[in-house]
Amino acid sequence: MKLIITLFFILSLNSAMAGTVTFKDCKSHEKTKIKDSLRWLKNNMSTLDARMGRNKLMDWPGDTRTKFKNKLNKDLKFVCANDRNKCKVEPGDTGMLLGQVVPVFAQKKITLCTNNLQRAADNWGVSVMSKYVGVIAHEVGHLIRLNAHRTNCVQMHEKPRFSKSVGLAAEYGYRGEYYNSDVYTALCN
Repeated sequence: MKLIITLFFILSLNSAMAGTVTFKDCKSHEKTKIKDSLRWLKNNMSTLDARMGRNKLMDWPGDTRTKFKNKLNKDLKFVCANDRNKCKVEPGDTGMLLGQVVPVFAQKKITLCTNNLQRAADNWGVSVMSKYVGVIAHEVGHLIRLNAHRTNCVQMHEKPRFSKSVGLAAEYGYRGEYYNSDVYTALCN
């Protein structure tokens, strides 16, 4: 009986730590990709560890690894915003918004431009899942550590800040590869 009570307590504790994932304006295949990405991130922290701090990516500063892992287990709300102006890509645009958060205390909402994730994957010849994993990791990174993007193209890729670093570590880790800044800096004007 004591074993059953202990097991029940452990299972209850684990499910309480899992957090709830909610969605707004997401299609069923997008929800599946988001849930699969979160599962991959939770189960592959060692893959991120093997890439953070290497090949010009920033290492985990302070207690960000713990905060990142904890945030993945808290309530998160994903908004698929494809029909909104922020996700529109005009002919001739060189960049496109993939995801966005407004990092404030205890924030949990992550906006994704899922059509742009597919477009970016097609443009780079990579799996769309690697883009989902990378962008979700990047946005969670913004939720746990306030940091702006670098504006200088070369520095953005050769000295990426935390959110960009964790996103690239996740994307490349999902693909089983390592980040190489030369691929990106070659595109800088």
